[in-house]
Amino acid sequence: MDIDYYIREYDWCSNRLELLNDQRLKNMNMVPPVNDKTIISELVGLIYKRGLLQSAINNPSDGWSVYDHLLYLHDHPELRKQEEEPEYDHW
Repeated sequence: MDIDYYIREYDWCSNRLELLNDQRLKNMNMVPPVNDKTIISELVGLIYKRGLLQSAINNPSDGWSVYDHLLYLHDHPELRKQEEEPEYDHW
Protein backbone atom coordinates (compact mmCIF):
# COMPACT_ATOMS: atom_id res chain seq x y z
CA MET A 1 0.00 0.00 0.00
CA ASP A 2 1.20 3.50 -0.70
CA ILE A 3 1.14 6.64 1.42
CA ASP A 4 -1.88 7.98 -0.49
CA TYR A 5 -3.95 5.11 0.86
CA TYR A 6 -3.13 6.14 4.43
CA ILE A 7 -3.78 9.79 3.71
CA ARG A 8 -7.25 8.88 2.42
CA GLU A 9 -7.79 6.58 5.40
CA TYR A 10 -6.67 9.31 7.78
CA ASP A 11 -9.10 11.79 6.22
CA TRP A 12 -11.91 9.26 6.67
CA CYS A 13 -10.82 8.57 10.27
CA SER A 14 -10.73 12.26 11.12
CA ASN A 15 -14.24 12.78 9.81
CA ARG A 16 -15.51 9.64 11.55
CA LEU A 17 -13.99 10.56 14.92
CA GLU A 18 -15.43 14.04 14.61
CA LEU A 19 -18.89 12.58 14.02
CA LEU A 20 -18.48 10.15 16.93
CA ASN A 21 -17.41 12.98 19.21
CA ASP A 22 -20.36 15.13 18.15
CA GLN A 23 -22.74 12.24 18.82
CA ARG A 24 -21.25 11.58 22.27
CA LEU A 25 -21.61 15.24 23.18
CA LYS A 26 -25.21 15.30 21.98
CA ASN A 27 -26.00 12.15 23.97
CA MET A 28 -24.57 13.81 27.07
CA ASN A 29 -26.57 17.00 26.38
CA MET A 30 -23.37 19.02 26.24
CA VAL A 31 -22.62 21.95 24.01
CA PRO A 32 -20.00 20.95 21.41
CA PRO A 33 -16.62 22.66 21.73
CA VAL A 34 -16.02 25.76 19.65
CA ASN A 35 -13.60 23.87 17.41
CA ASP A 36 -14.01 20.11 17.61
CA LYS A 37 -11.22 19.62 15.05
CA THR A 38 -8.86 20.38 17.93
CA ILE A 39 -9.48 16.89 19.30
CA ILE A 40 -8.55 15.29 15.99
CA SER A 41 -5.44 17.44 15.63
CA GLU A 42 -4.33 16.56 19.14
CA LEU A 43 -4.78 12.85 18.54
CA VAL A 44 -2.90 13.00 15.27
CA GLY A 45 -0.06 14.88 16.96
CA LEU A 46 0.18 12.24 19.65
CA ILE A 47 0.12 9.43 17.11
CA TYR A 48 2.91 11.09 15.17
CA LYS A 49 4.97 11.67 18.32
CA ARG A 50 4.61 8.09 19.44
CA GLY A 51 5.53 6.75 16.02
CA LEU A 52 2.26 4.89 15.69
CA LEU A 53 1.26 6.51 12.41
CA GLN A 54 4.63 5.71 10.86
CA SER A 55 4.34 2.16 12.18
CA ALA A 56 0.93 1.80 10.56
CA ILE A 57 2.33 3.02 7.26
CA ASN A 58 5.43 0.83 7.39
CA ASN A 59 3.72 -2.29 8.75
CA PRO A 60 0.17 -2.53 7.41
CA SER A 61 0.22 -6.24 8.25
CA ASP A 62 0.37 -5.50 11.99
CA GLY A 63 -3.43 -5.44 11.96
CA TRP A 64 -3.65 -1.84 13.20
CA SER A 65 -4.97 0.76 10.79
CA VAL A 66 -4.56 4.49 11.33
CA TYR A 67 -8.19 4.44 12.48
CA ASP A 68 -7.34 1.80 15.11
CA HIS A 69 -4.53 3.97 16.45
CA LEU A 70 -6.77 7.04 16.58
CA LEU A 71 -9.46 5.16 18.47
CA TYR A 72 -6.91 3.57 20.82
CA LEU A 73 -5.51 6.94 21.86
CA HIS A 74 -9.00 8.39 22.07
CA ASP A 75 -10.07 5.60 24.43
CA HIS A 76 -6.88 5.68 26.56
CA PRO A 77 -6.52 9.21 27.95
CA GLU A 78 -3.65 8.05 30.18
CA LEU A 79 -1.47 7.89 27.05
CA ARG A 80 -2.28 11.50 26.31
CA LYS A 81 -1.26 12.44 29.85
CA GLN A 82 2.12 10.75 29.36
CA GLU A 83 2.72 12.85 26.27
CA GLU A 84 1.82 16.05 28.10
CA GLU A 85 4.09 15.26 31.07
CA PRO A 86 7.43 13.89 29.83
CA GLU A 87 9.22 11.46 32.08
CA TYR A 88 12.60 12.37 33.49
CA ASP A 89 15.36 10.03 34.59
CA HIS A 90 15.60 9.76 38.35
CA TRP A 91 19.03 9.88 39.98
